[in-house]
Amino acid sequence: ECVDYTNTAWVVVEGDDPQDSVTVTPCREAPLMVDKSIDGSFDRLYLWDVSKDVDRTTVTVGEEDPVPEFGYTVLATPGGVVDSGFELGGTITVMNTNSFESGWIVAEVEDTISVEGLVCTVEDDDLNDDGTVTVSPSASVLLDYTCTTDGVTAETTGENTAVVTWHDGQRSAMSDPVPVAFDLDAETDKVVEVFDDQTNPAADPVPLGTAEWNAEGTPTEFGYSLALDAPVGECAAYTNTAWVVVEGDDPQADAEVTVCREAALVVEKSVDATFDRTYLWDLSKDRADGGEDFIDADENGEATVPYAITVTSEGYTDSGFELDGTIEIVNPNTYAGGAIDAAVEDTVSVDGLVCTVAGLDDDGTIVIGPEESVVLDYTCTTDGVTAETTGENTAVATWNEGERSAEGTASFGFVIDTETDRTVEVYDDEAVPGSEGELLGTVSWDEVTEPVDEFSKEFAQELTFTVDPGTCETFVNTAWVVVTGENPQDDAEATVCHEADLMVSKTADASFDRTYLWDITKEVDRTTVTVGADDAAPAFGYTVLATPGAFEDSGWRMSGEVTIMNPNSPEQGPITATAVDMPGVEGVESCEIAGGGEVVIDPGETVTLTYDCVIAGQPDYEGENTVDVVWDGGSVTASTAVAFDLGTETDKVVDVLDDQTNPETEPVLLGTAEWNAEGTPAEFDYTVVLDAPIGECADYTNTAWVVVEGDDPQDSVTVTPCREAPLVVSKSADGSFDRTYFW
Repeated sequence: ECVDYTNTAWVVVEGDDPQDSVTVTPCREAPLMVDKSIDGSFDRLYLWDVSKDVDRTTVTVGEEDPVPEFGYTVLATPGGVVDSGFELGGTITVMNTNSFESGWIVAEVEDTISVEGLVCTVEDDDLNDDGTVTVSPSASVLLDYTCTTDGVTAETTGENTAVVTWHDGQRSAMSDPVPVAFDLDAETDKVVEVFDDQTNPAADPVPLGTAEWNAEGTPTEFGYSLALDAPVGECAAYTNTAWVVVEGDDPQADAEVTVCREAALVVEKSVDATFDRTYLWDLSKDRADGGEDFIDADENGEATVPYAITVTSEGYTDSGFELDGTIEIVNPNTYAGGAIDAAVEDTVSVDGLVCTVAGLDDDGTIVIGPEESVVLDYTCTTDGVTAETTGENTAVATWNEGERSAEGTASFGFVIDTETDRTVEVYDDEAVPGSEGELLGTVSWDEVTEPVDEFSKEFAQELTFTVDPGTCETFVNTAWVVVTGENPQDDAEATVCHEADLMVSKTADASFDRTYLWDITKEVDRTTVTVGADDAAPAFGYTVLATPGAFEDSGWRMSGEVTIMNPNSPEQGPITATAVDMPGVEGVESCEIAGGGEVVIDPGETVTLTYDCVIAGQPDYEGENTVDVVWDGGSVTASTAVAFDLGTETDKVVDVLDDQTNPETEPVLLGTAEWNAEGTPAEFDYTVVLDAPIGECADYTNTAWVVVEGDDPQDSVTVTPCREAPLVVSKSADGSFDRTYFW
């Protein structure tokens, strides 16, 4: 410092003492005092991250469901820090404590720092051009300095010292070292606002709140919910962005959700209810003149017969009922995930009917992609239905575990599909069986009027028939309706008779009996045999001939029947006729008709008369028998050939017997003989041994006969065997013989 020493001298007087002083100042230069400050600072930018979650990212709702809500969570999470704006500097105060006026000091000022690489520079307007600073006495100079900060961090420390030299470096002063530390100066984004566009970036953002950075990194959580919807049948994607407002680019995060408002399936259906109808017809045919069977032909043998063919409706039968159709299911949804797995059922309102849908998977479902449609066929049972059955057919598609459904309904009534025999052709064979027939016309159901069961359509027809004179012929005329299956048909018979003559026929039975005549002869090979007394008994050989003779006829008979038929129509009435039978055979005297020959014959009736003839002797065995039938207005003659037939034959085959010399015993059957016209006899041979007493002769008569009606023809032969006794000689002479005459 400098110390002023004032040396005062004064005069002590009354009043103010006059005085004078002189001051001297010795100075002891004090070293400069150096003080310094240092400010190390930096700016800190707090980093943030933001994340956003949503409780679900995709929601599909039904067409009538409420708008779905999404729960969002936004986390503003402290991140790291970015330090910048490092500044290191301060002031160096150089104080000149010398108070004396000459105590000006010009000094050099240097600032040093212990942090490697850093350089401090004093830069101040108070510096002299040469970089020195002049400090006046009792003054101080505040100099600014700055240090480089390359490579420093918030944790960098060191010491900083200011050194002042003056008097050509002979004197110096140093500040106390000051610690170097960087203090946080400006903080950016320590507290941030969190915003969210809540899916509407064009609107003002919604502030969610603020978040304060913390070193632990604990996030600040914000939660909210949004109701988000989509057009029916479409999906809407909502991007919901949250961000932290910071210096620079705001960290942001978004969550994308997709809302699909599922359009209900569109179910449309067709129903085809059909059946086949077969129209039923019947036909009758009658004579249009109302006449009976018999018709008189004109003189040319022709008769024209009118017919009426009537076709009637017999209703119809319905069959082949079919109830089916298609179910079209449209998925109107347009979004990619809009496929629907639907169960499909088809029902009908008619009790007892069951419908089955084709084209489904085994579990009865089908997957329909977005903007796709499927067409399914279905069929229904038709047990018990009629043409009048009506109802509704409903197809129901259910999905989403049965929570959603759509249906399509179609009313139905059965309509005719195939008509059989609606229009039919009517034919007539015009009395030519087996022919293709003549087309009379057609009948159509379009012509049928109510009541159906009383409808009829008539076809008129005339046919001309020709018959031979004196005969009747029946014409069967058949008409039919050509239908599927068996054709209804009817016929009418007409018997046409030419000139209405009675139709007469007759029979003749003639017969007679015949008796065959026989003759019999018997011969022996010898008639007399003499044997000695000791000889064997002689044998005789017999031959019997049964010879056919003539025959005799008797028992002549002739009879028969006369059949008379009246072919006339009932209107002509009965005919009284007289029948006379004329034998026409020589030897037949007369023939009489039983009942005298008069007979009444009703129209269409056949009468059979019997007749017998009188025959006195043998007639001619052939001839012709005739009957004349006469009535008022005509006559008819009928003849038949007569041939007498052999009736009973007697003795045509006969037994031939022989008593073989012993008529007292049962005769011996030689055999049988059959008559023949040639007269050839039947021959029978046999041998008989006959004996006589010694010295005697014995006569044996042997008779044969034919057994016939009446007296049996017979013939005998006598033989005489003699057994000679020894001679007793005497003599006589008798010459004789027997003679049998043959005829």
